[in-house]
Amino acid sequence: MKRIILFNLNLVLGLIAFAANGPVGFVNCYDFGQFGVTGGANGIVVHVSTRADFDRYVGGSTPYVIVVDKDLTGGGLNDLQDVVSVGSNKTIIGAGSGKKLNGICLNLNGQKNIIIRNIILTKGRTDGISFRNCHHVWIDHCDLSN
Repeated sequence: MKRIILFNLNLVLGLIAFAANGPVGFVNCYDFGQFGVTGGANGIVVHVSTRADFDRYVGGSTPYVIVVDKDLTGGGLNDLQDVVSVGSNKTIIGAGSGKKLNGICLNLNGQKNIIIRNIILTKGRTDGISFRNCHHVWIDHCDLSN
């Protein structure tokens, strides 16, 4: 339990430092009435280790920092389309050296203010991450394959 609390504290401190110092480059732009990309920085930090929990927090526009603690498997491994719709104001972070979304694709459509970081997306039936009509999206340290 101490390890999880420490990780949450480090994550929160990192987000505060991020907000104070700001990122560099296009991720720090002002457009569409929004300055920079903050993801779910103003929301609750949640840890997910099941597909059901991931689906519950990733949708909608409520701000969340979603820490993926375990590899998650979807139907794409069985040659099925398995697409998860990501809502606005989300930060999705793979814990540790990165967590896999096996056979799961992320779909961002008409959304804003999303950070996807340290995630390995593999064997999705469609694109690993697709976005249309979105703005203020930051994808960083991700590995997408097949």
